[in-house]
Amino acid sequence: MSIGWTGLESIVGIIAGVLAGSVALISFGIDSVIEVASSLVLVWRLRDASASEDREEFAHRLVGVCFLTLAVYVSFEALKDLLTRSLPRVTYLGIIYAAACVVVIHRRRSDFGEDSPGGHDGNRGPQP
Repeated sequence: MSIGWTGLESIVGIIAGVLAGSVALISFGIDSVIEVASSLVLVWRLRDASASEDREEFAHRLVGVCFLTLAVYVSFEALKDLLTRSLPRVTYLGIIYAAACVVVIHRRRSDFGEDSPGGHDGNRGPQP
């Protein structure tokens, strides 16, 4: 379900971002594409234990290149929008999309016991 939801999240995010002219929504959608790719690379990497070290290095490089590419895109678009003083259009689809993502992400985290402030292990930090 996680890969399926994240795939849907990426498609809707990119479409909503393009319609709104919003780099933030497009970037969130692209980040979801990277998450799906990372998950698929992890599954691929774990398939063959004998080639694990080579696959792990390749997986790290692939994910790193994806995030670096996203950072370059966001930086370029942000600079372009600053220089041209472009404003994103209001999009109700983007607002609904962001709200749905918050609800689903919270639900997925609580399904895995990760809803505590300290993370998935239940550590809430120092107690008074």
